[in-house]
Amino acid sequence: MTTGRRALNEDELMVLRMIQEAWGPQNSEAEVFFMEDKPFGAQSSVSGAWIFVKKPDGTGSGAVNLTNTGALYKDGTYSHDDVLRAVRGPKWSRSQGT
Repeated sequence: MTTGRRALNEDELMVLRMIQEAWGPQNSEAEVFFMEDKPFGAQSSVSGAWIFVKKPDGTGSGAVNLTNTGALYKDGTYSHDDVLRAVRGPKWSRSQGT
C-alpha cells in the first residue's frame, strides 16, 4: 500500500542521483512513491521510498528501494559498486562483462 509524499532524505537523493546518472533524468523525484511498513520475507521490508527505474526508451529496468539502498551505503554495508549494482546501471553492467 502506498502512503503520502515526503521529502527525500540525503541518502535517498544520493541513490536517485546515481539512477539519473545511469539511466537518465526521466527518473525524477516525481516518479518516487512511498510504501508503508509491511514485512516482506524474513529479514526485509518494502517500506520507504521506491522508484520504478526507466531506461531512456521508457522501458523498465526494475524497482529500487531508495530508503534501504541509501541506508546500506551510508552505514558501509554497500560499497559504491554495490549501489550501482542495485540500480542496475548500464555502466556497472558493462564493467562486469554482462
